[in-house]
Amino acid sequence: MKKILLVLCLFFFLGEAYSQNVVITSRLQNKLQIVNPLQYTRVMILMKDRVNMEQMDADLYRMNASLEFRYRAVITALMDNARNTQGPLLDYLNSQKNFGKVMEYHGYWIINMVYMKATADVINQLALRNDIELMDLDDEITFDKPLNPSPEYMRTTEAVQTGLRVIKADSVWARGFTGQGTTVMNIDNGVNGTHDALNSRWWGNNGRAWYHSWLNVQTPNVSFPAPCGTDYHGTHTMGIMTGRTAAGDTIGVAPNARWMAAAVTDCPGAVYPTNNVTAFQWAVNPDSNIATLDYPDAISCSWQDPNAGDQCATSIYRTLLVNVEAVGVGVVFSAGNSGPGTSTITPPKNINLDSINVMCTGAVDGNTAGYPIASFSSRGPSICGGVGTLSIKPEISAPGVNISSCGSGNSYYTISGTSMASPHVGGSIALLKSVAPYMTGKQIKAVIFSTC
Repeated sequence: MKKILLVLCLFFFLGEAYSQNVVITSRLQNKLQIVNPLQYTRVMILMKDRVNMEQMDADLYRMNASLEFRYRAVITALMDNARNTQGPLLDYLNSQKNFGKVMEYHGYWIINMVYMKATADVINQLALRNDIELMDLDDEITFDKPLNPSPEYMRTTEAVQTGLRVIKADSVWARGFTGQGTTVMNIDNGVNGTHDALNSRWWGNNGRAWYHSWLNVQTPNVSFPAPCGTDYHGTHTMGIMTGRTAAGDTIGVAPNARWMAAAVTDCPGAVYPTNNVTAFQWAVNPDSNIATLDYPDAISCSWQDPNAGDQCATSIYRTLLVNVEAVGVGVVFSAGNSGPGTSTITPPKNINLDSINVMCTGAVDGNTAGYPIASFSSRGPSICGGVGTLSIKPEISAPGVNISSCGSGNSYYTISGTSMASPHVGGSIALLKSVAPYMTGKQIKAVIFSTC
């Protein structure tokens, strides 16, 4: 513990010379221009005093820190930072709640951020504080909607899906590595937990409490995985990562991985960036115990924040995704289905802090010789600039045309999209993690990027 505390002392960015100018994003400014002064607005507040996680992450790699040490050090640093800095702001918001100017608020530790739903008067007062760096509108998000869904059908043959052979997953299985000992996760619209190809390997059926294995952000009391809407998008993407029936019908890249999931997108009612922050925070420490490494090895995401604005410098996501991956998780996104024009990656996946953060996935047609890029697949380069690998978007491509995977009941259906490509990579992270269990998700992403 002393060693962890010494490490933590090195990485708090104390921000000694605070500016009086809080950055207010353009979408929040635009909202304030049209909102009734008495109306409540959803706002994300990024605190100025934050852990310098990029430096901490780099130093942990230089130390060759174990996964256990890394996990405890990163989580402890983030929790301590939030606990030591958010108090005055939370006290102020509580006082304004008593006056009816704040409807709700709460703090996050995965990113030193506070969410509030408040009137314009409170927002304007917060813009004068010296402990806040950024305020952003908690705007509505959506998912990268797939294309050409087929009618659902029942599979009558046991087979390995074409896309799995395209990425050579079968050659890894032949060496005895099938994702055993790993965990995959998606942040999507929920999973059909009763499906024969998925049910046996949900963590809730393998010794973990359901609330450490499944999160419905909108309705947290839902205790069994299920789509939170009428679409089976999340079931389909989870099947691509790890689906396999007891009879041996293999539709997933890492068929012996176990899975957990967070239902966020396409759920009834509006969905917001803070819903995703909630999902990531739960994912990295689902049982609230830093003595257990129960975080997923890979998280596949197929959502976008279409009005994110400046993704490159002031985005909430820059800090959030660095912190999540510093824990040890490998995060991968769909690139979007807005091709074939240039620089059409959907927000916030243009961020390019390095060659693999943020990693997004384009779609190729694995059913056609040469595996051509799908016409719908979003293209780069990144709008954030940079040279060499920094400008490359998407960083990787995978099969995303006419992909068959799980649907309702025990049925299957076929759809296309970069949403189908991303879980091929998420499953690959788990597959390689079973080969090299001592590596972080970020290290495995670097291997995939440099060798694919």
